[in-house]
Amino acid sequence: MPLKLRTYLYLSLIILFTAGLYFPSLNNGFTTWDDPLHVIENPSIKSLSVNALLHHFKPTTQYMYHPLTMISYAIDWKLGTSEPYAFHASSLLLHLCNILFVFFLIFRLARQETAALLVALVFAIHPFNVEAVAWISGRKEVLFSFFFLAGVNFYLLSQNNSHVKRYYFFTFCCFLLGLLAKPTMVIFPLALVICDWWEGKKFNKAAVIKLAPFFLLSFFYGLFTFFLSLSDTTVGSAIYLFTTVQKILLVSYAAAFYAAKILFPISLSAVYSYPKFATPQEYVWCCTAVVAIVICLWFIYRFGSKRRYLIFGSVWYVLPLLLVLQILPFHNSSLVADRYAYISSVGIIFAFVMVILTEITPRFSHNYFFDTSFKILFGIIIIVFSTLTVQRISVWKDGETLFTDVINKNPRIWLAYGNRANAKIGKKEYKSAIEDCNSTIALNPADGKAYYNRGNIYSFLENYRAAVCDYDSALTRGTDMHYIFYNKGIALYQLNEPDSALMNFFKAKEKESAFPNAYYSIGYTLLQSKKKSGAAIAYFDSTIMLDRSYADAYYQRAKAYYDQKKYMRSLQDFSTAVLLNPYLRNDSMINVVNQALRSVTIELTRVNSVIDKDPRNRKNYLHRSELYSMVGDSIRAENDLRKGRN
Repeated sequence: MPLKLRTYLYLSLIILFTAGLYFPSLNNGFTTWDDPLHVIENPSIKSLSVNALLHHFKPTTQYMYHPLTMISYAIDWKLGTSEPYAFHASSLLLHLCNILFVFFLIFRLARQETAALLVALVFAIHPFNVEAVAWISGRKEVLFSFFFLAGVNFYLLSQNNSHVKRYYFFTFCCFLLGLLAKPTMVIFPLALVICDWWEGKKFNKAAVIKLAPFFLLSFFYGLFTFFLSLSDTTVGSAIYLFTTVQKILLVSYAAAFYAAKILFPISLSAVYSYPKFATPQEYVWCCTAVVAIVICLWFIYRFGSKRRYLIFGSVWYVLPLLLVLQILPFHNSSLVADRYAYISSVGIIFAFVMVILTEITPRFSHNYFFDTSFKILFGIIIIVFSTLTVQRISVWKDGETLFTDVINKNPRIWLAYGNRANAKIGKKEYKSAIEDCNSTIALNPADGKAYYNRGNIYSFLENYRAAVCDYDSALTRGTDMHYIFYNKGIALYQLNEPDSALMNFFKAKEKESAFPNAYYSIGYTLLQSKKKSGAAIAYFDSTIMLDRSYADAYYQRAKAYYDQKKYMRSLQDFSTAVLLNPYLRNDSMINVVNQALRSVTIELTRVNSVIDKDPRNRKNYLHRSELYSMVGDSIRAENDLRKGRN
């Protein structure tokens, strides 16, 4: 059924209105919550070389496994020259595309333009979806949703279209790309099953053959990511601390939580605390969630046979949440999070819109008062949702703003203090940052990250001994990431303990082989403290292989080459360092190298004259070989060395 021109106009207005709401997010910066890990301090996204792109497909627990998401960061880094606006713009563009996919999905399901427009509008401006869009590290949600929604649309097109094989192929491609964006895509085949049910397709042998490739890939990919997540010892799940009954209550609480927030998006937060069952009130809340779920299931059972949209909406709501409800023992530090319901919200919105359009509106279609009141009420809802969305976007401005909001809503969330401390460190508000670290330690003495953060602050304040103590405290609490060993090594170097510093730099390298700072620091320590320029050059080489924009690595390697009297190599590295960091242009070392090259050139002229007069003197050839080596002429140096030996 072709769409009316008026519908395209309304859809365009929805897209423009949403873009206007989210436009302030382009001025937001990076947060201190996962953004440093994924983007700011991630060398693998700072290059689009073949090796860098292939590196993202290496199984790792550091970022879980979503290589396509990491590649999208690399593209943003290249296009935006590391500025956060490029990352925010990409996330917003994906959200706008997802709005279009939601519209066409609902239109193909309900065959109603009004229903499709209403669902798309509410999905577009819903404040519960802000986290997935406004948080740079939430990219995997909007990216995998892009392929999820596109794939379902292609699948529906393949049902009633002459180009069946083409759209089936597009569906499978979307499925594969979605898996690479986020492993949650493994539930995609179940979405195809519910679409077949909605379309009245029979589940026969042909249907099994058609869906078999999706389920097989989903099964094996799910096993791969499941065991990969179990190997991650840095992220735990608090749900293991609860009894079986409490786990059932928590799963029910989480399932009801998302639906409640979709219907009433108030008191939204970036982080929510686990119910600890320390008070009767927490048991009451969880038991209420169980009762609410039972009532909803009874309602769907009672009325779902004639109102199939209730079943479809409910299943669509539950599917994307299956892997985050803690039913399966995936490592997950959060019980609930706004971003997890990004796609699920479509199911709830669809069910309610269909109730309004098929049950309520027809009964009062000739009632002017009801019609006017309904339009006014809907307009108020849109205004309220839009206002809350703008407010939530401003909360994601930076790390300090974000976690101040979390603390204001729940001052017992220790994670928020640590992340706010990181934000304050970036602003050099060290005294206030230490207070936040102390608050984290008071609420959770086992949190090694808090000691690490406080150690960084002491390092900034040049209290290196206290910093080393805090780094050790972090390590004894099981937080043994590569950057802790690295920062501890820096502090030990400042305390004039180069051997201990080297040991920690090597541990950092062992923990993360693609960490260029570790290689650089090893080379720097060998050069400055051990005077081992040859060994240092090898580590500077490794640094540059990992990050070709590392100006200091070129600079220090130039010094190492100078120590070895390889002046031309030294000058070449100095030149590269200056190109990468123009502030080095006036460095005095460059003049020293140039002076050395001039002296070598003068000496070469003299030795050439001597050899012309006495071509059989062995020492002159050996001396000229050394001079040629200094100016980088390896061929002539080798020839003279051979002549001198003969």
